[in-house]
Amino acid sequence: MLPQLNPIDLPARMPDEQDAGLQVFYALEQTTNVMAESLRKLPYDVLVRMDELSPAYMEAMLTEELTVAEALKELEKEFQTAYEASASE
Repeated sequence: MLPQLNPIDLPARMPDEQDAGLQVFYALEQTTNVMAESLRKLPYDVLVRMDELSPAYMEAMLTEELTVAEALKELEKEFQTAYEASASE
């Protein structure tokens, strides 16, 4: 004998769009393959520098040593320097 289930008693899941915790996710700009492809065009030295610096600046933002705007500005300077150095080689 199989138990009979009443579909009205089953737990219901809210649509993702109604879940307040996911609203920030839906507000994000979608990343496309075009962005990933543009990163692949950067010189290897710039990509290595991104991997080296990103965790440190993320930590500085999380500990509020830097604002997001300050961290992005500093990262941009660092990446530009790495890009120019790789272009001159």
